[in-house]
Amino acid sequence: MTSIRFDSLEYYSTLLSYSIALEASAYPKPGNTHRLSEYPDKPYLAFILNSMVFQRAFEEAARKAYMGQRVGVGEVVYNAVSPMMRYSGFNTSLGQALLLAPLAISIGRCLREAGEAYGCFVEYYTSVVEETSVEDSILFYKSVRLAAPSYLKIGDETGDFVNVWDPEFEAKLRAKRHRLVDVLRFSSERDIVASEVVSGLSRSKRYMGELENYLSVLRDWNKAVVATFLEIMGNEIDTLIARRHGLDTAVEVSRRARLVKEFIGRPGFESEVRALDQYLRERGLNPGSLADILTSTIALFLLKNGLKPVFAGITES
Repeated sequence: MTSIRFDSLEYYSTLLSYSIALEASAYPKPGNTHRLSEYPDKPYLAFILNSMVFQRAFEEAARKAYMGQRVGVGEVVYNAVSPMMRYSGFNTSLGQALLLAPLAISIGRCLREAGEAYGCFVEYYTSVVEETSVEDSILFYKSVRLAAPSYLKIGDETGDFVNVWDPEFEAKLRAKRHRLVDVLRFSSERDIVASEVVSGLSRSKRYMGELENYLSVLRDWNKAVVATFLEIMGNEIDTLIARRHGLDTAVEVSRRARLVKEFIGRPGFESEVRALDQYLRERGLNPGSLADILTSTIALFLLKNGLKPVFAGITES
């Protein structure tokens, strides 16, 4: 076992939880809750409070992995979502929990085997997801049922896969031997968060580079995060909007984000972003799936660079 300070487990799991608070705090993040605006079912303070309870779940997972114990993605998600619903009562972060849970396990393994290495944190992510079991599926289903996202319906077509609202979901998952990675691969066809998990955070790794670039140019953390979110919105289709409002609407949202992106670093940028934010809110269009991708993007940035760059613009002014 590599010699390492035990508090590194606390440090890196805290960075993961910070990514949730930092994503929610970026403003004006078009169509999503931010520090100046919120949705009744997604209040800003709930994101902040939920990020606190997530830290414990992430640290417990990293610590178990560091000690060589078996810890599954479904277990980590459930250990995060359960107190989220118990304490705040608001489902702000189910997708974020799923994206970050494999990272928490990967961090523990890497600290055990290779030390504090960002490349290792990212590299191990895929193997952690591939190793998921049927028990992980069961715990993930339990997490979803607790969070009760409105976009998942009992009448949804799931093919050979078990509907999350099926009262016999546990027995059926065991009978079909569907591991969590199998469920996520099936879901990835229409859920960008599931797609991101099974792809090993391919988008997040790419947009993390964009975040680094924007931060170096704009020298302002908030502006850099909003600019990165516009990059994500302009390049990706939000599957939450597509599910609720149709693919054509989701494509139009992406097109509008690309237009606003042209103002990054130019006069009028903030007014253009606010206008897009208002446009989305007036129509009830919430690109929440892409906000989850922004969270994992920020998480990777923090794991690689720490917190110092977040405050650089403030401390230098």
